[in-house]
Amino acid sequence: MMNGDGIYGKCLQNKSTPRVPPLKSMERQSAKFELLLSDNRDGGYKSSAETLDDGGREATGDFIMFAHQDMWLGTNTWLEDAENMLGRLT
Repeated sequence: MMNGDGIYGKCLQNKSTPRVPPLKSMERQSAKFELLLSDNRDGGYKSSAETLDDGGREATGDFIMFAHQDMWLGTNTWLEDAENMLGRLT
């Protein structure tokens, strides 16, 4: 999931969404990750699904995680823990 294989975080912002620092809690994560952002304030995407599909095609990791820009990961090892859990399932 992380470490070069990357978790993918996709932030969808629209015209009604205030600009907030994207995924602030990701800055303190212990695992490496790939972060791909999307800004849809200009309406370039017709739907959230279209935005997420586009981001999913860009992602290069083994696992994909879509997240809204105001989400909060509760611990510094949240992504690492998720990677380990998902790794045991594959």
